[in-house]
Amino acid sequence: MNANTGHAKVATAHNTIASIYKNQTQLDHAITAFRKALAIQLKQLGPGHADVGATYTSLGLVFHELGKYKEALDYHKKALSIATKARGSAHPAVAAVHSNIGTILGEQGRFDQAVTHLGQALSILEAAVGTDHPDVAATLSQMGGAHSNAGNDKQALECFEKALAIRADKLGGDHPATEEVRARVVLLRGGAAS
Repeated sequence: MNANTGHAKVATAHNTIASIYKNQTQLDHAITAFRKALAIQLKQLGPGHADVGATYTSLGLVFHELGKYKEALDYHKKALSIATKARGSAHPAVAAVHSNIGTILGEQGRFDQAVTHLGQALSILEAAVGTDHPDVAATLSQMGGAHSNAGNDKQALECFEKALAIRADKLGGDHPATEEVRARVVLLRGGAAS
């Protein structure tokens, strides 16, 4: 390997190329490019660097999109460990990884574990950005979905109602994200419009 192919800027270029492939749904090419970036980052930056964690997250997202949940979880767990050590357990990046893990666990039917990770994401986000931020609403909506799928309709309704209040306030009543949550609230209330 010549000196230039191991430089951190080359890793950034590979990550950019991988993101383009991901956006074009050329996921096998995205994986190859992310792995090239990761190899350089591990050598140049070390295994505990935040950029390495971000690349693990990117790989986790691609494997999730492919429906390869085991691989996706493996990458997200590595990302979580790095993000927690590199940025601290209260950083929004840590919340994002918890949310990714929660989403995958929910899709696997592991609802209690999903709610645990989503709850951790929610706590971090509320402390970091406030209780009325759109990211908090998104996490509440995810938690509502996990509770609903587990048959915990009371908890699901509470989450969706909180998400609805935030989205209506921040995005407006006619925003598609607001309408989506409103539909979940109406469904859980037995069809009575709010």
